[in-house]
Amino acid sequence: MNEFLKKGIDKVGESEYFIYRSSSTNCQHWIKANLSANGLWSEFVNKFVMQDADKIYENLGLLEKINQKITDIAHIADVAIEGAGALVIKRKKVVK
Repeated sequence: MNEFLKKGIDKVGESEYFIYRSSSTNCQHWIKANLSANGLWSEFVNKFVMQDADKIYENLGLLEKINQKITDIAHIADVAIEGAGALVIKRKKVVK
């Protein structure tokens, strides 16, 4: 599993892999990074995983900004509790 995740990290870089943005670098992109880095991505999987998330955000305006602030605060809390970057990877035994 460590090697599987490491390949995903190597494919997109730590900043894109570990920073969550519901409108862009969301779980769809995380799944795609991991599967494609490990040779498991196909057009069939693409159609299922990469659904049009942009439509959700088309007319949200302020709600999109609130959603992103909540996500950012959760990220800050996670870093405060768990540590940041390579320390978290190392502690969780995902080798580089």
